[in-house]
Amino acid sequence: TQGAQYGHEAISAYQGEVGLLSRSVLIQGDPSDSEPTDIYPVGCNGPNWLMGARRLPCAASSLNGFGGHIMVAGKNAVAKIEGVELYRMGQTNVLARYPFHWHMVGDAGSKSYFRGNSIHRSFYRCVSVHGTHYATISHNVAYDAIGHCYY
Repeated sequence: TQGAQYGHEAISAYQGEVGLLSRSVLIQGDPSDSEPTDIYPVGCNGPNWLMGARRLPCAASSLNGFGGHIMVAGKNAVAKIEGVELYRMGQTNVLARYPFHWHMVGDAGSKSYFRGNSIHRSFYRCVSVHGTHYATISHNVAYDAIGHCYY
């Protein structure tokens, strides 16, 4: 074989990030009705649609994904989630319908964790922590999510 004809640099400017998305345990939204039906955004003439609003999205706006969601709610609730793949989760622009959500657990969050998981093809954020203290979120990977991942 012949060596490279031109010089190539392997410096930090050319590095990429790699994350394993598959896990042994898969929780996913229904493939028949989760995916957005308006996948070619072209704008609209109706009212503006803002993340978190409770109005209907504009047609052809790619804002109607409807996946599953997991919510841990109430005082003293505990969640120990590790090594799980969340796929086609979250409901676009629907408040509190995120792939994984701690809601008003309080200090009992210290007994909870969400670690070593993957979230991809998320229709609305990734992990939300609301009114919950001391929960551990670590070593997760997220890809292809609408909105910001950690809220």
